[in-house]
Amino acid sequence: MEASIYAADYKDEHLNRRIENLNMMYVAFTRAKQNLLIWGIPNKKDTVSNMADVLLKSNATSLAEEVTEKTPPAPDCQEKKQETSAEESVLCSFEEQVTFRQSNEAQNFINENAGTTDSTEQLQQQYIDQGKLLHNLFAMIRTKDDISEAIAQLTLKGVIPPETNVSKMESWIEKRLSTPQAAPWFDGSWFIFNERSILSRDTNGVLAVHRPDRVMTRNNETIVVDFKFGKRRDIYVSQVRNYCCLLKQMGHDNVRGYLWFVYSGEIEEVYS
Repeated sequence: MEASIYAADYKDEHLNRRIENLNMMYVAFTRAKQNLLIWGIPNKKDTVSNMADVLLKSNATSLAEEVTEKTPPAPDCQEKKQETSAEESVLCSFEEQVTFRQSNEAQNFINENAGTTDSTEQLQQQYIDQGKLLHNLFAMIRTKDDISEAIAQLTLKGVIPPETNVSKMESWIEKRLSTPQAAPWFDGSWFIFNERSILSRDTNGVLAVHRPDRVMTRNNETIVVDFKFGKRRDIYVSQVRNYCCLLKQMGHDNVRGYLWFVYSGEIEEVYS
């Protein structure tokens, strides 16, 4: 085509296709939220015919190491494949740029370490992240027997970092659930609603969604518990009081509400 009368059109089309492929590659490389894994087969010829060749060429100078491994054919296939040499596979290891955990949910609990030198700010962020993590755990626990399974599930999802002392965490939670006031809530005798939505409308008719952490019913008794992992705030009292009022409107009698400050072990009853 380059030697024909269509040479100019051919070159324009070829250039446009390359630009289009580069745009597609840019989109693919900038849309990953968590992980981006790329496989490519190196071209045996020293040419650039596709985007994989472009990547390998552009990153050739930043390769940390190159490992070449030949894989022999399976024993029962040696006679059939004597004429075919084993394909050479090349593993290119790039200098580590980032670390990640394989989970979308882990995003809420990863310490970003954005380079701040303020140790107090880092400690505060770690405190907040730990509170979110424990809140997730408590939402999965119905009885004391669920502690190990809840920790295992969040560890598998990457929410709990692998370096966490799991046995220490399990012991700490079990101790909190064994206090005289909290222990009856986790003895298996209650019907549990963990983080279930309650719908209501305000005075203007606007729909509102309320999500108490834990609602327990047994016989003619209903208990609402909100877990807190920070300092006490008056708005927490208002929230639990509102939950109690909504449950009464739904027909529940003898409703009681509690704020449980898990770190300190304090349980505060909220009167409605």
